[in-house]
Amino acid sequence: MDIIRPTSPTIRNYKALHTSKECENRGLFLLEGEHMVGEALREGWPLAGALITPQMQEKWRTPLEKAGVSCLVVSQEAMQGACQTVTPQGVCAMARLPEKRRFSDTAGRRTLVLDGLQDPGNVGTLIRSAEAAGFDGVICCGGAYPWAPKVVRATMGSILRVPVFRAGDTLAAVQALKDSGIALWAAAMHGENFFARVETPERLAIVIGNEARGVGAEVLAVSLVYSLPMRGKVESLNAAMAGTLMMY
Repeated sequence: MDIIRPTSPTIRNYKALHTSKECENRGLFLLEGEHMVGEALREGWPLAGALITPQMQEKWRTPLEKAGVSCLVVSQEAMQGACQTVTPQGVCAMARLPEKRRFSDTAGRRTLVLDGLQDPGNVGTLIRSAEAAGFDGVICCGGAYPWAPKVVRATMGSILRVPVFRAGDTLAAVQALKDSGIALWAAAMHGENFFARVETPERLAIVIGNEARGVGAEVLAVSLVYSLPMRGKVESLNAAMAGTLMMY
């Protein structure tokens, strides 16, 4: 049995999915590791192919091929070339990007809006928290690409279940939500005490801002602005932690 080596064009195709440009061009994104590949199989997510190391053949080849996924056996060195993680687990897959659609097509009661978040870990954690808190969708306005490998890993599978959308302009996105009757809450250090609010609207969008600059001034101007009270000498919380608290 031939084992694919690191210089193979196949490995270059997987490595290309480390960039947002190639993900969009190919309509694919990368799933790394046993947990993410397993989540994709459980959700019935369409996969375009998979790589496994010889040590992982017995565990993964049968379930992948039963799902109609073509598997190729690669060396551990080749797997390291295909994956972004330093020590990959021996299985990865190319997944189909979801069909592009407007958020209004699936608008629900609860929406999370990310205004230019740059850190992939924060974006992925917030997508995961959105699922846990029962939110219906996440709109990513600029910032980290939501289907980048680091973001996908941080979601722990939630990106396969929570509708995620991209928008170029945060103000236009939130104004469209507001025009459809959705209340806007934005997180900022100078806002009202979040825990002293009187009531929670039936339909709500929470806006979490960029790690350095926060939510843009134009977005704050059309939103109710809340802050989480700080004790001690703490000035602010990590964006993912603050967003998670506000969603709950």
